[in-house]
Amino acid sequence: MRINLRIAAALLCAGWLSFFSACRDDLTQVGSTTLPGGDRSTVYSDTFQMTASTIRTDSLYIRTDYGLLGDLDDPAFGRIKYDYLFQFYCQQGFRFPHTPQGGQIDSVVLNLCFENWTGDSRVTMRARVYALNREPKRLHYTRIDPTEYVDMQHPIGTRVYRLTDFPATADSSYRDIYNASTRTYEQTKIARRNIRITLPTSLGQSLYDETVKRPATFASQRAFNSFFPGLYITTDYGSGSMIEVSDTRMLIYYRRPKSAKNDTLVRDSVTFLVTREVTQYNHVSVADDASLLTAGGDSIAYIKTPAGICPRIVIPTREIARTTAGRVLNTAALSLRFMPQDEWSNALVPPPFLLLLPEDSVRAFFDNHTIDNGLLYQRSTDEDGSADIGFSATTRTYYYANIVPLIEAQIKRDPSRDLRLLAIPVNRRYAVSKQRNGIVRTTTGITPYLYPSGARLRIAPANMRLVLLSGKHGTGLR
Repeated sequence: MRINLRIAAALLCAGWLSFFSACRDDLTQVGSTTLPGGDRSTVYSDTFQMTASTIRTDSLYIRTDYGLLGDLDDPAFGRIKYDYLFQFYCQQGFRFPHTPQGGQIDSVVLNLCFENWTGDSRVTMRARVYALNREPKRLHYTRIDPTEYVDMQHPIGTRVYRLTDFPATADSSYRDIYNASTRTYEQTKIARRNIRITLPTSLGQSLYDETVKRPATFASQRAFNSFFPGLYITTDYGSGSMIEVSDTRMLIYYRRPKSAKNDTLVRDSVTFLVTREVTQYNHVSVADDASLLTAGGDSIAYIKTPAGICPRIVIPTREIARTTAGRVLNTAALSLRFMPQDEWSNALVPPPFLLLLPEDSVRAFFDNHTIDNGLLYQRSTDEDGSADIGFSATTRTYYYANIVPLIEAQIKRDPSRDLRLLAIPVNRRYAVSKQRNGIVRTTTGITPYLYPSGARLRIAPANMRLVLLSGKHGTGLR
């Protein structure tokens, strides 16, 4: 009996070695391999050749919760210039809580609060603010031209600055920041800083006078926007730094009596905020990057944000449908490996996540604020399947555990055409909660990534082979 058990164990071990040997051999060539699957089913391993190229998307999703301001120039990826236009939220029936002394406004300040920045903090930049002469169109996708809404010859505010000029405020916060060396998120203290730009006192005076003479202007957001369409801020001097403005607000300062019985004058203010209820559009200008569309040839595909430059990946679903007819598709993992980052100060880094989307579904995905729908998209993770970050900094790989749902959806929808996917750089918002098994991060939003980033993906034929496992008789591997 012991001899029989030893023989059975040896045969079982030999069978598993044959299985893994077949898998490894198949990864080096395009073709099909039949794997031992027992009496009831047969498992197949097929290798298909994908292709890829670099494209530029037609338009950018420009409406965000934050503003980007600055100018960067990367030797490899070209120039990126950021500015933004915005409106202020008006509470229905707004009034000044106190009457200014003599009905006079003292000063007006535009405050830009930022936590994140990139580039060289020591370079000198100059910001200019312009008043919008009409309300901007409410468009999510466009390369909007702010100069159509302002008189560029007459700025209403100017500030020369270096990021080192601004000390951290006392209300600095903590945020989860990914540590590539430990492959975990860590609570990191984030310093808040403020750029204050003086605006004309007449702007605040006109707003106060309007509350007195025509209160109906503040009866609705639409009426307020007609009176005060908003502002546009840009830089016209310097290059090398960019800030992400998390809070844009305008403060109107005035003096008033301390109380009805005390005529001592005290300083007070009212604040107008940029919120989600009103328009905020990021405007992006890019230059010196047209060559990226052809520079890589058949071996490199480029990613550059926010220029809309990304890879198009073609999955041969017509061939897959013919080869796997009558089988159940099980798994098809996809890896996109990028080249090392350039070794110079402030070089662009890879975007945090790449989202695989059918090319004809990109706009609908963002228009519908889609979060979780594995049939329509696949979000990259690292090889360990972590949802915390979209690539492995160790192996320089964006990993997709199983793109079979995308393949099946294409074969069902249009079997006569190959699947064309775009690898879209995205930003993932998430909520953090503590559970019994540890900290869990739940996705609350996915938006296009507008922060500066760049990567070179390897797309030579050897890097673009897709191994698909399938099974016959409806059982397969599950």
